[in-house]
Amino acid sequence: MLKVFKTAVEWDSWGQIEEAHKAYKDLCQRIMNIQNEANLDVRPEEVEALKDLLACFKVRILEIKNDKNHGLGLSGIQGLDLGSIPNIIEDHENPLP
Repeated sequence: MLKVFKTAVEWDSWGQIEEAHKAYKDLCQRIMNIQNEANLDVRPEEVEALKDLLACFKVRILEIKNDKNHGLGLSGIQGLDLGSIPNIIEDHENPLP
């Protein structure tokens, strides 16, 4: 996920809005897939962090789509502290056997 995030931000910073839009949507889908898991083994604070991150990506998607700042902007996305979020998503997408 971290690679997709970095790619999305890179495309966003270069003005490649279609590519950035698609990458942010992919990130949202990954997070929603995790939230939909019935047996999610994630601490409550991690769930809240995922929800916050999802909200940020959705706002950025709206900003790109409407070419209007809704208070986040590229600088807000660039300043996100992902913390352990990438590990949560990677562990979910690639579980140990």
